Amino acid sequence: VMAGDRVGSPSLGDPNAWSRRAAARPNFPNAARMATDIPLQGTGLGTYAVVSPYYKTSDATSNTAGSALFQWWVEAGYAGLVLLLLAGIWCLWRIPGATRRVESGDRTLAFMLMGAGVCFGGFSVMHWSVELLAVALAGCAVAGTINRWLAGGTDLFVESFA
Repeated sequence: VMAGDRVGSPSLGDPNAWSRRAAARPNFPNAARMATDIPLQGTGLGTYAVVSPYYKTSDATSNTAGSALFQWWVEAGYAGLVLLLLAGIWCLWRIPGATRRVESGDRTLAFMLMGAGVCFGGFSVMHWSVELLAVALAGCAVAGTINRWLAGGTDLFVESFA
């Protein structure tokens, strides 16, 4: 434990180490304050970096909320959260029928695709995934494949006609 604490702690000789560590922490409290100030329609898509300096509580500033969900909430407001909720309900409503249409041999692939979507969704809630280009691209590919499958795309898996 002592070795891990020593390796994980900033160097005492580096005067900027603590401020870099504070800047790496997510901005959840600031984002929640921004979202509650303009609750209905939000600040507008793509405006988080413009609005966040007015709400920052430390010298370190970030141009993202640290969470895709919080940033969506700030930028799109409750209207955006309702749209996100409706999209989630649509996906949950379509999964049983889409799973039944897939042959039993490919059903494992369908469940792996759903698991990957859940993992990327969970990661986006906890971290702003656009900062990591590889994660963002992989997440978009998985989300697009899930959307195509749930919308009735027929060329992803072998479908049963029984």
